[in-house]
Amino acid sequence: MSGPEIQFLGIRHHGPGSARRMLRFLEKWQPDAIIIEAPAETSDLFTSVNDPGLIPPIALLLYEPLQLKNSLILPFAHFSPEWIAISFANSKGIPLIPFDLPAALMLPLSQETEIIRDDYVKDPLSQVAQLSGYTDSERWWEHTFEQIREDEDVFKSLQDVMIEVRSQLNRTESRETLLREAWMRQLIRSEMAKNYNKIAVVCGAWHIPALIEWNKITAKQDKSLLTGLSKVKIAGTWIPWSYDRLARQSGYGAGVLAPAWYEMLYNHQVDAPSIWLVHIAKLFRKEGFDVSPAHLQAILALSSNLSYLRDKPDAGLDELQLALESVLQLPKDILIAKIQSKWIIGDKVGQVPANIPQTPLQSDLNKQIKTARLKNEFESTQSIRKQLDVRVNANRMASLLLHQLNILDIPWGTLEAVSDQVKGGFHENWRLKWRPIYTIELIDKGMWGNTIAGAAEKKMEAAIQNASDTLTLVNYLEKCMLAGIENLVDTLSLKMRSLAVDIPDISQFLQSLPILVRIMRYPSHRTVYPEKLHQWLNTIIPAICSGLPQATYQLADEPAEIMEQQMSDAHAAIYLLEGNEFVSLWENALLTTVQLDGVNMRINGLVMRLLLERDRLDIDFILAKMTLIFSKGNEPLQVGAWLEGFFKRGVYLLQYQQEMFDLINQWIIDIKEDHFPEVLPLLRRTFSLFTVSAKQDIWERVSKSKQELPKSDIPFSLDDPQIKEFLPLFQQILG
Repeated sequence: MSGPEIQFLGIRHHGPGSARRMLRFLEKWQPDAIIIEAPAETSDLFTSVNDPGLIPPIALLLYEPLQLKNSLILPFAHFSPEWIAISFANSKGIPLIPFDLPAALMLPLSQETEIIRDDYVKDPLSQVAQLSGYTDSERWWEHTFEQIREDEDVFKSLQDVMIEVRSQLNRTESRETLLREAWMRQLIRSEMAKNYNKIAVVCGAWHIPALIEWNKITAKQDKSLLTGLSKVKIAGTWIPWSYDRLARQSGYGAGVLAPAWYEMLYNHQVDAPSIWLVHIAKLFRKEGFDVSPAHLQAILALSSNLSYLRDKPDAGLDELQLALESVLQLPKDILIAKIQSKWIIGDKVGQVPANIPQTPLQSDLNKQIKTARLKNEFESTQSIRKQLDVRVNANRMASLLLHQLNILDIPWGTLEAVSDQVKGGFHENWRLKWRPIYTIELIDKGMWGNTIAGAAEKKMEAAIQNASDTLTLVNYLEKCMLAGIENLVDTLSLKMRSLAVDIPDISQFLQSLPILVRIMRYPSHRTVYPEKLHQWLNTIIPAICSGLPQATYQLADEPAEIMEQQMSDAHAAIYLLEGNEFVSLWENALLTTVQLDGVNMRINGLVMRLLLERDRLDIDFILAKMTLIFSKGNEPLQVGAWLEGFFKRGVYLLQYQQEMFDLINQWIIDIKEDHFPEVLPLLRRTFSLFTVSAKQDIWERVSKSKQELPKSDIPFSLDDPQIKEFLPLFQQILG
């Protein structure tokens, strides 16, 4: 008995031409068993392929349950030959045998977090492609094999090419490749001994030369090569994948340059160029570009001529892009930017039904969603606004889950502002929209732990260790409080003390203070260890108070604008603390700052106003200082900056302090004409803070002023046509 007939079908992973050709061969030849390139552990998972809820692009995830980051990911698209072969075997009810090296043996071979097919990572066909005049092996493969319309003898021709290429390159294969091919030959021997009539072997074309030698290389040789391999426990599941990740641009070595285009080729074959162009035209019209049917005809004709000149049976993506660029007269970078994400790479994301086994992190997410009563929001394809009252247990669990996912960079929910009418700090407004891509991100975050809370804590702990400034730490503290991660408070405090040894950054401390005070004022269900939070304040506030005068000395204008807001926010925060022992410390620091020569004028104005409001300075002192500041020795821009700093917190003083009003009025009158255009924008910004009634009051007082304005030597009339032309602009500038 001679044994079953065997056919080796060399394919390109995710090659649409390979998939069509292979399917036609299988339908014609009708094998009674199919051997496929996939780890042995995938056998049970392949039975799910006919589940209508399993929609490509998807991927097989094989992983160590206790070391989730040690994983093997095998993606499949609708047009992947392997997917077609699996579907064919399931539909015909014939055995489907995965014959690649088991993941249990493959994962220990590499310390990488993600094992990928090394034959395509190293791209051994690139040399052949370059000799044939192609920039990369994928374009060579597409032209040479994917676009061939005839099926006869293509697999035999491909086999001959691969034998010649591997022979001529004479390269040393990696240990992983040699082990995989030895395992494949062993399994072929095993299956050939069974009672089959026809066996089809579907695998990457590069392996064919090594596999057809299955009966020439002895089983003893292969067995000795495979002896002594380490083995680990493996679990597996299906996960959603995306065209973006399938693309080579995302770094997956067995990917393709243009998944969306390949899908078009598989579904429509020779009609793919014209259908693809219709989609491109719709896209450009939405963007406001004029793309007519005549344009499309010209593009199609030009791309067809280009393919003829290049000896291709049909126009490919390169020809279509060149024709688009030429006919539409668009720069290549603009053209690619418009079409790449949607119609070259594609934005498709796969789906996996709930009945498929899941990773620990996925299982925990589903459990938490049920506890938090977010099932409807999770399953919705629309953006949903969700109001939470964290005093309600389910709402509190929802809040914790959403904050924990944000720490894991999975932004299912975006936190929005709460209405001023809602008091007490117990309410949160969220905008929720679950995207399939988040499932992929969730798989990636499995390296941090097997539960959402545990993974968020581990990821945050690593971030804390890498933090290099106080503001980052304080933000991390707030994230921990909101996510219910109480165990890291000590870690944060230790890191805070280590950073405090360095010279303090007053600007960062000023920004950190309002956040700390906000945390202190959280409702009791959120705030933990208040005494430890108080220690943070004992570190930050004294450092601010001792360093503030020096930090504001000779400060440039732009940094002063930033610090002005930071000081205002810190000032408000200090007075929110209960039993506040920091007030006198802060106010004494402000007094020291205001008495220091060389402090930025904007900051000086702000500090005087803060102290006036707290009755630490009286109005007579302020007026005396203003008289000095408004003296003719000071630059108008500096005086204007002082005014903005002083009045930014309110202008009511001008409405009942006549002496202050007169000082400012006279200073504005005295500004020289050549300086006025420089000062005007700053003045307008200052007076824009005034209410409408305050502006009207000031205008009336200016109108009643008995002071005479200095007369200009230049003739001036509002009736002058040139003047009338600019009056609307003046009104806009002056508000």
